[in-house]
Amino acid sequence: MTQISRTVAACCFGVAALAALPASADVDIETTLVRDYVLPGTFELNGAQLQRGAGDVTIISNTMGTSPAEAACGVLIATDTDARLVEYRFAANATQCVGVMPHPDGGVFVRGSDPTAVEGDVKGFTAFIDATDAEVWAVTDETLVAANPEPTGTGEFQGAYVGPHPAMAYSAELDKLLAFTGGELVIGQDRKPISQAHVVNVDSGQLRVSGQTFGLSGVGLVGGATTRTSDGHYLIYYFSSGDQGAFFYAYDGRTNIEFFKPRGEDWDDRYVQRMLYANDLLHLLWTPSNGESVQTRVTATTDSGAELWSSTFEPEYTFANGLPVNLGVPGGMWIGKTNTVVLHQALDGSLLLRVLDINGESPGVARLDDVGDFPPRAIVNGANGSLKLITYDDATRHVYEHTMTFVDVSDFDPDVGVRPDIGIPADIGLPEVLQAVGCCATVGGSSRDSAAVFFAVLGLWVLRRRKS
Repeated sequence: MTQISRTVAACCFGVAALAALPASADVDIETTLVRDYVLPGTFELNGAQLQRGAGDVTIISNTMGTSPAEAACGVLIATDTDARLVEYRFAANATQCVGVMPHPDGGVFVRGSDPTAVEGDVKGFTAFIDATDAEVWAVTDETLVAANPEPTGTGEFQGAYVGPHPAMAYSAELDKLLAFTGGELVIGQDRKPISQAHVVNVDSGQLRVSGQTFGLSGVGLVGGATTRTSDGHYLIYYFSSGDQGAFFYAYDGRTNIEFFKPRGEDWDDRYVQRMLYANDLLHLLWTPSNGESVQTRVTATTDSGAELWSSTFEPEYTFANGLPVNLGVPGGMWIGKTNTVVLHQALDGSLLLRVLDINGESPGVARLDDVGDFPPRAIVNGANGSLKLITYDDATRHVYEHTMTFVDVSDFDPDVGVRPDIGIPADIGLPEVLQAVGCCATVGGSSRDSAAVFFAVLGLWVLRRRKS
């Protein structure tokens, strides 16, 4: 029997403005406090996944418990009136969050597993918890592994089971959830990772597809998935650790899979850092090579893959006052109604935001470290296309949510991007980036200048393997 418990913490909210404290920034971040609340119980912000839920709700999820046997998937639902904590244990067993995704009408989808399982156990699951905190349905990974091949069954699982993957995508048009499971194929002396999708009808919880792979061999890792508004089909990004890199697919949630080529180009030698769909456009944050000092590129395409705009930014940036900085590799991207922001942890350890407008033009870089009275911990989407900065006071366990407004204060444009992008040689790099968002890690440390904590809380834990 599924076990769910709830804790409610008081939430205080107000409209006081927090003044930004610019220090040689070319873009000021002006913030307005939306609400604040105290973390309830033993729920921890470090290592959590933060994202927007239905309306202006903020969803924060993290694995709770002092030991694997006591683990629960904690989902904090913060509104303007309270912050409610749901402690979810699948089948009354120890449960860790692998991935959590909000339903647009309320509730969340949970991809989780039993942290006490040993290698070879099939202990993952996919569940839907509705707005009343009740489990509506759950599909165990045993069902996926034991499924019969088509046409009589939902599809055959390939290779050995490894575990659930955090990537999920919900199509409102199809009312179906797409989720992924990791497997392993033994090919000769080699062991190859294989990501297999399953599709669930959300209204009934019925498994419709399982064991679905992408590409000729199916070998590879899923880097992300989203849906497009024109038809509700899924857009999926895959990569492999061999001599081929990024591949994109469009999938109808049934049997039809098509290659998807952003800008009509092959992406087999590009490092895709983030794939997001917003404002009826697909946005790709990517770099042409791997390393600490690389160009940052942002590309926006239509549903057919046609380029709307593409911008390139050099890693070396000079503020208007002449102060230089190396921005380092981009670590995340968020898209609002009027602005897109790209997060960088500079080589000097500071947290910086590259700010773009809706056309991909950039007035410059803002200093995230200088905003607010407490350390920045996350950025999430807010209501009406806003972007929110979340800060945290470790001493009082208070979480503060602020809307952000970006004001251009630059006297000149030392590095505002080069448009249009003319492409890159096909042999520059190999994409080997796995976005392990929403995993169950707990990260210690709370000092204001610890940029590593900010990245961990955002779920931006990136596994990088350099080319040999």
